Formats: sequence, structure tokens, C-alpha cells
Amino acid sequence: MNNTKRAVKKGFTLLELIIVMALFSILMVAVMSMADPVSKIFKNTAVSSRTYNYANDIQVYIDTKLKYADNLWVVTSDNIPNAHIISNKRQNDKALTVNPVPDSDYQIELGNGNALADNGDLASIVEAYRYEYYDQIVQPNDTSSSALKNPDNYKAVNGKIYVMRLINDPDNFEDTAVGEIAGQISLRTYDFDSFTSIAPGTAPTPSIELNPAYFQASDAVYDFNYTLGASKFINVGEGRALENEVNGEKVKFVPSNPTIQLSIVLDQEKGVSDDSNGYRLFNLPCTVTTNSTPLINIIERKGNSQGRYYWGANRNIVTPGVDPAEKIQNQKDNRSTSISPSFMYLDSDFDTSNNEADFDFTQDIFFIFSYADELK
Repeated sequence: MNNTKRAVKKGFTLLELIIVMALFSILMVAVMSMADPVSKIFKNTAVSSRTYNYANDIQVYIDTKLKYADNLWVVTSDNIPNAHIISNKRQNDKALTVNPVPDSDYQIELGNGNALADNGDLASIVEAYRYEYYDQIVQPNDTSSSALKNPDNYKAVNGKIYVMRLINDPDNFEDTAVGEIAGQISLRTYDFDSFTSIAPGTAPTPSIELNPAYFQASDAVYDFNYTLGASKFINVGEGRALENEVNGEKVKFVPSNPTIQLSIVLDQEKGVSDDSNGYRLFNLPCTVTTNSTPLINIIERKGNSQGRYYWGANRNIVTPGVDPAEKIQNQKDNRSTSISPSFMYLDSDFDTSNNEADFDFTQDIFFIFSYADELK
């Protein structure tokens, strides 16, 4: 009789499978809970890196454009319609001309007084800038001592005046061009010559300076905001605000220390609220970068004029002790102490000691500037 051995098949019981699945689920939950903070760290690192790159690109652009300016004026959009200058050039002319300039002519009012800035206002400021620094400026064809006394040896100077706009709100400017969106930087270029006024209707089309991908890409999740002056964030409730704005401090402009300081805020949530206390409250997450641009050429000049030649006869200027027939004057001889400051902030108040601005993210910032090496 043959004894047949039966094969015994072994496996997991249903109870064992349930226990294993339960343990596996608990393990997966534990792993996921540990991985989530790591994922957030990587995500925040990527956000911080991108934020830094954006802000750094803006800083480099502003530094490149403004650092070597021949002269520079700063004005915010709320002051453009009523901006002014106290013309030191006219004051100097009073002492040198046969017919003195009236005191009222020292104060040059710019803009049309409307509530909203427009191209006409901007053109009037650019013309005042041209008049203050380049009106009647000439260049000699021959620099020999005998030729410098000959009026026929000189020619008018041509150049460019630039207006850079840091845009906080496109609606701050009436003639908004395509592409001038919040956060963008635009640049207008005005061609001029030293004997021709810039027409009030002059309105060059602005170029758009920042990469549109900053604002249009699928992952463009940032608002860009600009204000004059340097400050840091402090926590206010569930958001953040600039410390200097919360404290009501002012941005000081000192011609003897010509430096442009800016605060650049990137707000990831695209949500900005106006706090009832009068300062701008940014939603988290957000970051602020401060930028400081020294105006190298203006610092080196220490506020003095360039020593350029100008055609004085058009204002009947008579230089004491010099033959009136010599119509060509030199800035260093006649204007070294009275030419307008190369770096100044334009406001709407005729108080000459008022050279300060608010920390304000609601207004656009305009820089009017030119380069000496572009004068031809």
C-alpha cells in the first residue's frame, strides 16, 4: 500500500493581510508627514531664489542707467502737474545782464495744474531741465586760444534727455502707453539741441525695460512695488509694512550727498491692502530689497558746473572787464556757484528748503537725467 503525502500550501491569512495593510498605511502617513516640510523648504527656497533674481535684475538696471548721469532730477507722479524749480541760472543772469530778470522769473512753474500727470506736464519738466543745464551751450570746432574767441567757431550741442518711470499704478499717468503695467519700468527719450525748446506736445513712445515674462509667465506670481528711500519690514497684524512709512518718516534729498535710495517690494500673493492708519500693508509672503545708487559723475563734480561754453549774447550778457564783442562765455567763470544743483527732488511747494518725499507706494517715480558723453 502506497502512502501518498499531500502537499501543504501555505499563505497569509486574511487577518494577517489586514494587519500588514494597516501597518503600511500608518508608515505611509508618517513618511508623507515628514516629506511635506521638506517639500515646503524646497519650494520656499525656489521662491526666495527667484525673488532675489528679480530684485537683483531691477537693481542692476537702475544702477546702470543712473550711476553716471550728468544731472538728475527726481519727481513723483503726484507732484508732476504742479512741480517747480527755483532757477539759479536766471538768478545768475540778473547779475550779468543789462536788463535784470524780475524776481518772479526765478520761480519756474511746471505742468498744467491738473490732478493727473500727462505727457504735456512731463515735456514741460524736460524742457526746464534742458534750459537749466544746456540752453545756449555750444562746442568749439577749434580749441586753439585764438579760435576760442571767435563766435563763428562754435556750434550748438545735441543730446538726449531720458525719463525713467517706475510704475506703481498705470492710472497715475493720463497717457498710459501699451505695456506700462504695475511693476514695469519704462523709459522715454527726448532728443534736444541747445538752441531749441522742447515743444509742449512732445511725447516720445516709451520703451518697456523689464522682461514681460516677469508679469505674463504662467508662474508670474509677484507684484512689484517701488518707493523712494530705504527701509525694512516690520510685522503689522497678519501682514508687513515698511518701518519708515509706519513711523511717518520722510525721504531726505541731500545735493551734497547725491545718492538714489529705493525700496523694492515683491509681494507673492498679489494682494496689497491700504491700512487705515495711512501706510501700505503687504500680505505675506513678501520681501523687500533696498537699493542705493551713488551718482558718480555728480559726486565727482561736487555740484559745480562743467565748464562748458555758452552763447551769452542771446541774453545780452556783458562780462565785466571783457570786450562785449566776445559773445562766448564759460560756465566756470560765471556760474560755478550759482548753477542749479545737479541732483534735486521736484515737489509742488515753493519752499526751497523742502527737499523731501514720502515713503509712498501709491505714486510712480520719475527720474529725469542725461549723459555728458552723449553731447555732440
